[in-house]
Amino acid sequence: MALTAKQERFVHEYLVDLNGTQAAIRAGYKASSAAEIARQNLRKVGIAERVDELKRERNEAVQVDGRWVLEGLKSIIARDPDGSRGAVLPKDLLRAYELVGKHTEIGAFVERLEVNAGENMAELILAARKRARLAAAKRNGGNSKHEEEETQP
Repeated sequence: MALTAKQERFVHEYLVDLNGTQAAIRAGYKASSAAEIARQNLRKVGIAERVDELKRERNEAVQVDGRWVLEGLKSIIARDPDGSRGAVLPKDLLRAYELVGKHTEIGAFVERLEVNAGENMAELILAARKRARLAAAKRNGGNSKHEEEETQP
């Protein structure tokens, strides 16, 4: 999908700081609608693919990846275990590495939630639905014939 000139500019501006609203403003969209335009643009497949493509190209060009970020953090900790860095605060350095990590393809600082419900997820959902129907029937003054059939083994 070919992007318009304005969408292409949005993509390049987005890669500056990964701030969609500011990217939309810098790309020439109205400030009053920039947040919504940014949300819409970042959901468009063509724009998302272009962002990913340019991130990969940039990462290859500067040779920055998750390993580089972790090596930098390791180096900071090894050189300054007591936090006596002087003019540069450790929190500032860590924030810089965090931002670099967000710009890398590996997503070094992206929070992830993994859910593992096992193989019997469908059975658990069906059982929960039955319990909900029974509870609703009891609140409504008793079981109907349908609920009674479900409770019998």
